[in-house]
Amino acid sequence: MGVVPLAIALTVSFMSAITLLGISAETYTHGMGIVQLYLGGLLGTPIVLYLYLPVFAKLNTMSVYE
Repeated sequence: MGVVPLAIALTVSFMSAITLLGISAETYTHGMGIVQLYLGGLLGTPIVLYLYLPVFAKLNTMSVYE
């Protein structure tokens, strides 16, 4: 599996459909702190994409725990 499919899988698994539906109510109830959490994830994804995923792709393992 290449780096791009792994990055897509990481991004897709980061937020579920229920999260997308509930984020507006969560923001209304508790403020903008939850948005900072997701912005941090979006900013951290390119770092993981370019630093960590190529290493794991070259190892040809199915999981990090192997």
